[in-house]
Amino acid sequence: MQPMVSYPWMVSHGYNVDGTHLSSAAGMICAEIMWNDVGFFALGLNKQLTLTKTDSVLNLTYNASSGAVYQLQTSTNLQTWTGLLTNLGDGAKIRTNFVPQSGAAFFRLRLSPP
Repeated sequence: MQPMVSYPWMVSHGYNVDGTHLSSAAGMICAEIMWNDVGFFALGLNKQLTLTKTDSVLNLTYNASSGAVYQLQTSTNLQTWTGLLTNLGDGAKIRTNFVPQSGAAFFRLRLSPP
């Protein structure tokens, strides 16, 4: 999880064109924060992930927006995430299978803009 960038931080680091308006670099920071925080919601898709197990293989299914890049990530501590698989959405459900690592693990999808 990335720390939130505050308005005073942006002002003190020169991300304002003047006393009120953000520079284009500041706009990119804000857009990245918004995309990371609300990415799935911005696409208007069903946000449900279905995870099932068949023998020693995990099966993940989720809706995907056309052209968006989805990276399945795993973590053992919810702080450090490692990429497992990357898929390009085509507007249909993505179904992917993978063999989990041993021990307890958490999973998430990281979404990149189309």
